[in-house]
Amino acid sequence: MPACSEITRLAAVRTLDAQALQADPRFEAITQVAQHLLDVPMISITVVDADHQWRVAFQGPLQRLGPLAGAVCPTAMLAPSAFVVPDLSEDPRFATSPYVLDDPYLRFYAGWPLRAPGGEPVGAFCAMDVRPRAMGRREQELLSDLASWVQQELLREFRGRHSAALN
Repeated sequence: MPACSEITRLAAVRTLDAQALQADPRFEAITQVAQHLLDVPMISITVVDADHQWRVAFQGPLQRLGPLAGAVCPTAMLAPSAFVVPDLSEDPRFATSPYVLDDPYLRFYAGWPLRAPGGEPVGAFCAMDVRPRAMGRREQELLSDLASWVQQELLREFRGRHSAALN
């Protein structure tokens, strides 16, 4: 993926309008299916703006809006593919994160980057657990397939917003 400026990335995030997506049942359905298939207590479709991470849809004990300090999604959204941390408490990048030390007490994280049509990273599709765990090949393939589903729905949103802006 070609590098983009933070200004370009944030413009793509604004076009997406995470708050407007929160009422969309498509994303809620994807998180429900993903939680079942990946057998994790928490799933999230997360959009990252300049100050917060917005959970467009989620399952489990998460908040809709979260601070970026200590968040894993900003790192996952920059990955070329799956970003998996079997135990966040043992990873120096995240061991002191409030998401690890406090509620929801995350240990396992697996995320897949989500992109705007121009390739700008806008967020991540995330699977999380309060227990450390490994992620096998089959689970990574499921994560990839589910993230592709989310990505297709996001691209539909971008196209719809772009065509509405032209009219």
